[in-house]
Formats: sequence, C-alpha cells, structure tokens
Amino acid sequence: MSVVSARFSAHPGLSLSYNLTYGAYALFFVLLLWRRDLAVPLCLAVAASAGTVALYAVFQRFAGFAQTAEWARLYFSGHSQLPLMQAKLQSGRVFSTLVYPNSLGGFLLTALPVTAAVWADARRGGPG
Repeated sequence: MSVVSARFSAHPGLSLSYNLTYGAYALFFVLLLWRRDLAVPLCLAVAASAGTVALYAVFQRFAGFAQTAEWARLYFSGHSQLPLMQAKLQSGRVFSTLVYPNSLGGFLLTALPVTAAVWADARRGGPG
C-alpha cells in the first residue's frame, strides 16, 4: 500500500480505494496467521459473502437487469455516469454488487480458495 502514490495519483480517490482493498486482503491474511482461532469465522464470512454476491449475480442475469436498470435510471438521473451505466446494462454482463463485471470475477476468484477450504473442512467434519 502506498499512501504517497495515492496522494500524487491522477485519481487519488480511486487509488486510495484500491490501497484500502489491498489493505483489507493483507489484514485478512495477517489475522489468519496471527489468530488461528479466527480462521474459521473469517473464512466462513468470506465464503458467505462470495455466495451472496454470486447468487445476486445469477439473479441479476436471469431476472434482475430490469430492476437494476430502473435503479440506475433513478440513482444516476442527471449524473455524468448515466451513459456509462446504461452502456454497462446493455452489454448484458452481470456485475452483482461490485459495479464492474471484472471486479465480480476478481472477487469470486479471490474468494474461491477460501470457500474451497471451508467446504473441505466441512466435509472433513469441522476444525482440527
């Protein structure tokens, strides 16, 4: 994480957002290393959030684009981002709650090993 690079970036807010995201990943893994007793609850939280985001993406793909389009029309009314959001909706690529389809894919890909570990642990009979 580099606060200096965020400060001097062409888009400081976006850079800071990315730095905070990577900081959250780092904190997650540091907590897993230092506090083994938190490993199961943290992994369950990641798996649950990935499942929720994935289920919403499936809903969005098969039934929710109309609701998302209406929300975007109301939320971005008169906003400079409205054409971008409309183009995104017309592309037909789901993005769930993460605004960009690539962000959705990246999140699910990042959460996949943790979710697999939770699944394997459950099949084995729990922690230990």
